Amino acid sequence: MIKRRAFLCKFVRRRPFSSCPLPLEPQTPSFSSPASQITQNEMCFSLVEQLISRGLFSSAQKVIQRLISQCSSVSEVTSAADFAVSRGMNLDLISYGCLIRKFVIYGEVLMAEALYMHCIVGKGLEPDRNLLNSMIICYCKLGKLEEAKSCFDGLIKLKFTPWVGSCNAIIKGFCVQGRILEAYGCFCKISEASQILQDFACYNRLVDGLCQRGFLDEGVHVFDVMIERGVLPTVHVCKSLIISFCKWGRVEEAEILCTEIESHGFVVDKFMYTYLINSYCKARKMKMAMRLFMRMLKMGYEPDNYIYNTLIHGFANLGLFSKGWVLHDKMVNSGLKPNIVTYQIMLNNYCRDQKVDCALMLLDDMLQHNIAPNVHCYTVLLSALCKEQRLEEVYSLYHKMLDSGVVPDHVLFFTLVKNHAEGDELYFALTVLQAIAKKSCNIDISTLSSSVNPKSTGDAMVEIEYLLEEIARSTSDLADMGYSIYMIALCMGGKLDAALRCMEKMANLGLLPLPSAFNSLIKLLTQEGLVEGAESLLEVMQDQGLVPNQSTFAIIVNELCKQGDFQSAIDVLDQIEERGMKPNVAIYNSIISCLGRRRMIHEAESFFYRMLEFGIDPDETIFATMINAYSKNGWAK
Repeated sequence: MIKRRAFLCKFVRRRPFSSCPLPLEPQTPSFSSPASQITQNEMCFSLVEQLISRGLFSSAQKVIQRLISQCSSVSEVTSAADFAVSRGMNLDLISYGCLIRKFVIYGEVLMAEALYMHCIVGKGLEPDRNLLNSMIICYCKLGKLEEAKSCFDGLIKLKFTPWVGSCNAIIKGFCVQGRILEAYGCFCKISEASQILQDFACYNRLVDGLCQRGFLDEGVHVFDVMIERGVLPTVHVCKSLIISFCKWGRVEEAEILCTEIESHGFVVDKFMYTYLINSYCKARKMKMAMRLFMRMLKMGYEPDNYIYNTLIHGFANLGLFSKGWVLHDKMVNSGLKPNIVTYQIMLNNYCRDQKVDCALMLLDDMLQHNIAPNVHCYTVLLSALCKEQRLEEVYSLYHKMLDSGVVPDHVLFFTLVKNHAEGDELYFALTVLQAIAKKSCNIDISTLSSSVNPKSTGDAMVEIEYLLEEIARSTSDLADMGYSIYMIALCMGGKLDAALRCMEKMANLGLLPLPSAFNSLIKLLTQEGLVEGAESLLEVMQDQGLVPNQSTFAIIVNELCKQGDFQSAIDVLDQIEERGMKPNVAIYNSIISCLGRRRMIHEAESFFYRMLEFGIDPDETIFATMINAYSKNGWAK
């Protein structure tokens, strides 16, 4: 700070540099010897004095500018400026620009900023292209992006071509601070203004950031500019785009993008085929998935258990389990043995077809083949038993699971807590967390000082929070799940303030709620009429790198429709479609059901056809909803 003030006082008070000398830094090594360097500087200084004595101030300024631009250290820069001012020279805009640029290059950004404010802005001078570029980099290094953006806008307004360095600096600055759309806005202005070849890391950072936030079309635009400028894409950028399109339900476009990228030399590997096949299966487009599967075989890639299981699961979801069995046999004939995931898919299919006894027999078959069932296998069985109200078998199977050493998770908790009596959420959460602490963290819960039988929800909350602290100390991996289970229980019990405090506690511990916990909190906020709070939570999810799924939006739409606020529900649907996501059938069903209750049958009908036009296959539930809507409105025929 003292150094910067000493330097500035020479320009502001117009006193010679020698009256307020700067402490010199050690001179950096140069290719010439110290003696020759001193001689060269002395010759320049001598030339400047001769030019001044002859009244050629403009020529003297140019010599000083050239001298400053050739300086290899901060001490040389300040020495040259000191000499000029001590000879009565008033530095011009170009000289100041040279000074500031050198300060930025050598990391003296605070000194560069102070000099700019006092000697350029303070004197009302209009900065030129070089000065604006230097200050963009300077402000970005200082983290002052608003000031950097102001200088950047000044460049664009004056139709100056930005430097590559200043372009990269401002885009990187916005990306680092998570202001990805502002970074993209700068990128667009740069692209329109010039044919600058930006640093590859700049393109990479933009594509990643935009795709993570769901701005896929903008990410493709950056990719297109990258190709247009002759910057070859890397595997990382290509995969980032394709995976993001798949995650946001735009798998057809992802495949088209694969074809386009192949034309640039990118090879679609087994991982990408697997990802595309999986995405098609999730979208219930099995013909497309099988087409890619056959293409993958022609390319010479050997399918593994994961690919077979994905396809079997896809057919099972469509109720075409016979085709799934064909693939199962093909997998076995290829030498691959069914693994736990294969059994899990079959268990799920039996349970969905209400063949729970067959599923229980399959569970015993797994044990006979020494394949230990995981928590997901037990979850689907317990859920099916709950639906059939076979509660004694539920608790018997649950304790059998615990005795076999399988640890419950948040999905199992959510499955069982829905079938508990209302008000028991926290008590059941405590038992699940005790099992997690005992079996996964080796915590002796009997020795915990607060371990008492809770007599109220308040006691249960105290015990849970104490237990979660022990789990967090033991392992952070399970702490995320443990706190998420607690959040879900609080939300199901309607304890909004406690749930928000839980999320804040997780943030302080560096933990991230699971998507199901976010969804539970979003549902509660919407139920409480706090729609803006729910939308803010969506942004929090995206900032944390979590992509809100169809279930997240379905929860919001469903709760809005329950409250009769169908217009807000439609607004959410519009936002989903504008993002390029494909809403699931449940979202349309909620809106159509709401419109049917309000006797707005024409609007309900139009949304049904809108759903079909969007490529979403109707299910049994939405057909029943439409039939009820027609019947209630006198349109039985």
